[in-house]
Amino acid sequence: MLISCKECNHKISDKANTCPNCGYPLRRIKPAVKSKEGLFLKSMNFGCFLFIIFLILRKHT
Repeated sequence: MLISCKECNHKISDKANTCPNCGYPLRRIKPAVKSKEGLFLKSMNFGCFLFIIFLILRKHT
């Protein structure tokens, strides 16, 4: 489906992220860096959890 760009009125696809004519952003694109940071923090938290469990088990043996 074609829509009009809010910036230049050029007809563009409703699936486009930016207008190919003027570059106006049509959707917010989440940077990939944020998702990688979130994944890193989750894996770091899991690693810390395993390390603490290891220390507890080691102390009790």
